[in-house]
Amino acid sequence: MMLTHTENVVDDHDAPIRYVEYAESVNSILTGSWDKTVKLWDMRVKYCVGKIYSMSVNEEKIVVATSDRTVLIWDVRKMEE
Repeated sequence: MMLTHTENVVDDHDAPIRYVEYAESVNSILTGSWDKTVKLWDMRVKYCVGKIYSMSVNEEKIVVATSDRTVLIWDVRKMEE
């Protein structure tokens, strides 16, 4: 759960952030920046848990390529890997 009236500074991008999306089902925030990266922020630990270099989304799946050369596939309906 994300608490209201709290503040966290996202300072790990090398350029201004141009997109922010909160994913309530996984309690995470995705930020997209002019530095050409998308980062995933886990609100439970309050730091960046990974850089995303490529992503594709449809009604059923999210496919993500991360900075450690891993490809992850999530079932959007269940939010399971």
